[in-house]
Amino acid sequence: MTPKDVAHLATHDVPQTDSSNHLNHAVFRYSLIAIVLLVAYAMGFTEQATAFFGYCLDWIGNTFGWYYMLAVTLYVIFVVGIGMSRFGRIRLGPDHSRPEFSTLSWAAMLFAAGIGGAILFFVVSEPLSHFLTPPGGSGTTEEMQRRAIVQTFMHWGISGWGVFVVMGMALAYFSYRHRLPLAIRSTLFPLLGKRIYGPIGNAVDITGVLATVFGIATALGIGVMQMNYGLNYLFGVDEGLVSQILIIIMVIVLG
Repeated sequence: MTPKDVAHLATHDVPQTDSSNHLNHAVFRYSLIAIVLLVAYAMGFTEQATAFFGYCLDWIGNTFGWYYMLAVTLYVIFVVGIGMSRFGRIRLGPDHSRPEFSTLSWAAMLFAAGIGGAILFFVVSEPLSHFLTPPGGSGTTEEMQRRAIVQTFMHWGISGWGVFVVMGMALAYFSYRHRLPLAIRSTLFPLLGKRIYGPIGNAVDITGVLATVFGIATALGIGVMQMNYGLNYLFGVDEGLVSQILIIIMVIVLG
């Protein structure tokens, strides 16, 4: 899309629909089925699932690693460019809207309920992992120490935040300013038009739900095991499934 197209889209092309986000039964039903099947597969055939998902991860990394590196770099350039251009003055809500939370409150929610658990774990484990088993070269050398930090910042530095900003900016723009559903399908309205309300839109949202659920589950699982270990070290709380389930329940209740 050209800048002229974006400017026109900001005021004309997006339908002002009801933004009340009712339950999409198709997305809910098929997402739930997929989640249950994947969890049952992982629990019932743990070793096979570990090998299969590990193979998929390695294949994606080896095949599309270059694409992710390029895409993340372009995201950063894009969001910085948007912020410094005249489009950066467009509100992500109605023209009369103002922030509901202060910057401090927003930052606290972001780190406490968003990526706090992942940062606490990966800020230590990821540099060590890249140092001991680097993508290229032999481990445990001074050069690998520098590369490990560079690789870590690729995930958790400015480039990582560029990914968050792209998605947050797109969701907020189409949902709060143009009152489309608060769903990933809405970000594709310039490409799909009203087809976002059909099977294509449902498929996009189902993919988003699965990615979000298992992404959060991974971060929560790692955080829970880390918390369980800390409680065991400090207070002698038993490490195991029962303690971890109780921690998960506590996190859900507090959340």
